[in-house]
Amino acid sequence: MPLISPERLLGCIRRFGAFERSRYRPFLCAGQRIGWVTHEFTALLGAEPEIFEVGPAAVCLAARLDDLEIRSQAVNQTVWRQRDLPWFRRWNDEYAGVSAGRCDAPMLHLARCATVPFGVRTYGAHVNGYVRGASGLLLWVARRASTEPDFGGQLDTLVGGFIGAGLTPDQIAEKELGEEAGIDVEPLRAPRAVGVVSGIREELEGVRPFSIYCYDLELNPGEQPTNRDGEIDGFELLTVPQIVERLEAGHFKFNAVWVVVDWLMRNGFVAAEGRQFIDLAGALRHWDPE
Repeated sequence: MPLISPERLLGCIRRFGAFERSRYRPFLCAGQRIGWVTHEFTALLGAEPEIFEVGPAAVCLAARLDDLEIRSQAVNQTVWRQRDLPWFRRWNDEYAGVSAGRCDAPMLHLARCATVPFGVRTYGAHVNGYVRGASGLLLWVARRASTEPDFGGQLDTLVGGFIGAGLTPDQIAEKELGEEAGIDVEPLRAPRAVGVVSGIREELEGVRPFSIYCYDLELNPGEQPTNRDGEIDGFELLTVPQIVERLEAGHFKFNAVWVVVDWLMRNGFVAAEGRQFIDLAGALRHWDPE
């Protein structure tokens, strides 16, 4: 099987657009940037001067909101009151731990439905489930239920999930394997952490910076994942050419593109063609939208 040109896979990532800095102002907490807000969204925040200090160059959380609990309560109460506005996705009582840069300590717990308009980084954990077939490696992919309000009908990794505040990547990987694929983790058969991918996706409401902890799990030939939570319509076991075909056709959920392309690179399916190979490796770990 010929190796995949990195240019083809770069196109799959670049279709999600570049970060248009001119659309945004930095969103600051205690003098540190934790997100980005559009100028249009800034107008909404300006109606809450006791919480958001809006200036020409940035939006800052009010200095009086001086600890995690106080500022989280104030911001999320604002989001709750405005939750029916088109800026926000459906409220689901999940919260992102928001920090500055690569710090672990959260400065804000923000309702998940508001992470895109506030432009804060979210984290997920995804598991690549693969099989060693007679002709090489095969990859299990899930098709999200058509009834799902977000990305319904699109292809995804074997399992993946949002890492909420206070949870760990290992906890999410194990939980999602059980709920989405019917695979119970055992000490001698646990997903293996293999790296992290990061990227950005511009949306109508704002920007979505994201980082995903990637795991690999080898499944036995003939083993069939079985969904338990109703969020998946079914699973397909794909060859590498089939994976690339579906990537280029835009069938994969946006963040699964990063995870699957990383899996292809790590397993030696991508040709090391000059600077495009370097560009692809960099695009998989694009940390800061500047």
